[in-house]
Amino acid sequence: MAILNRFFKSINLPSFYDGRLVLTILLWVVGAEGNILPFFNPLELRPNSFAFNLQGYIAEDPVSLREFFHDWGGDYHPRSGDNAALELMRGDIGISLKRGWYLGYFYRLDAVVRANRGFVDGFHDVKNNYRLKKEKRYDLDLGVNGVESHGITIAKRFDLYKDHLHQFSMSLSAYGSYCVNSQDGTLHGKGVFHSDDSYSAAAIADYYYTHNYLYSGREIEHEFKGYGYGMDFSLLYRDMENRNTFGLVINDLLAQVKWQHIPYSLVYVDTNNQRVKDGYIEYNPIIHGWELYKNHTQKLDSRYDLWLSHSFDSGYIIKLGWQKLDFLNYPYTSIAYIWGEKKVAVAYENRFHSISIDYKSSYFHCSILTNGLKNFSALGISLGFLIPF
Repeated sequence: MAILNRFFKSINLPSFYDGRLVLTILLWVVGAEGNILPFFNPLELRPNSFAFNLQGYIAEDPVSLREFFHDWGGDYHPRSGDNAALELMRGDIGISLKRGWYLGYFYRLDAVVRANRGFVDGFHDVKNNYRLKKEKRYDLDLGVNGVESHGITIAKRFDLYKDHLHQFSMSLSAYGSYCVNSQDGTLHGKGVFHSDDSYSAAAIADYYYTHNYLYSGREIEHEFKGYGYGMDFSLLYRDMENRNTFGLVINDLLAQVKWQHIPYSLVYVDTNNQRVKDGYIEYNPIIHGWELYKNHTQKLDSRYDLWLSHSFDSGYIIKLGWQKLDFLNYPYTSIAYIWGEKKVAVAYENRFHSISIDYKSSYFHCSILTNGLKNFSALGISLGFLIPF
């Protein structure tokens, strides 16, 4: 059982970027109106203004956020299938000009971890010093895709059609980035605890990284560089006659990062070659593979936001929407009330069962999202503003 214990204890799931994200989220995370995940949408900007937006979101399935960064104790509530852990942040500062042009600088930190129930159960039991269940097979499946980057975005708004009853607009943007951190890889395996002195395990890790969180010991000797690019696309249709609005935002279309000399590990572990000698079971684990520096193209997952809303004469707005990132789907609904140039909205999303409260005026926006008051496992806080000129 020792190698299974060491294996689970060696993995540091919570902080792929040395814990900086959590402090940053609590201090300044902001976003565009009504979003759950961070998005960039130039159609929400006003011409002739400076725009400042920071967006952040952190969520995970098995335990509360407080326990996730400690020993995984307390309330344990994993999903039966794939479990997720997300650390997402985006900060934008830029200038919106006449004719629909936007030029801005951004900073992003995006990490999505996917783990199956077998991996989560084993990790939880070992973190809490529980005895692994006898004859239970732990099927291990872990994947991570994360990047920390900053760069420049150029966007253009197009008003395709507009009259007193209808408006149809779209925007296209392209960005280039310099990337400073990466986690991109998978781990697959199985482990069975037979008794106190008998177990079997096998696993394979296929892993690109700028810091190794699966196991320690490798010193990074070569300088690595990463350059990324991608596109964003958004549509907005307003039917003023029937008071309906349709919107679509797609971020990170065809997005990828080209890494030069990034550390890479392909590692195999097998402990099935056990034998009995003098009444004791002896193990000679086979560990082999490669540790290299490679050129690597990291694919970034596109994220989607699709919604439809209807306005009433009383000032209320009902909105139904769906957001998606990787294997995660977020159906959501909201109700908003408008008076003058101010708007308050309350929304509910069905993935982590979170509720958000959003306030927006002409040049200021803030919101907070959570799925609990104490033992919450999802958190988002937002703030943003425009300065006209």
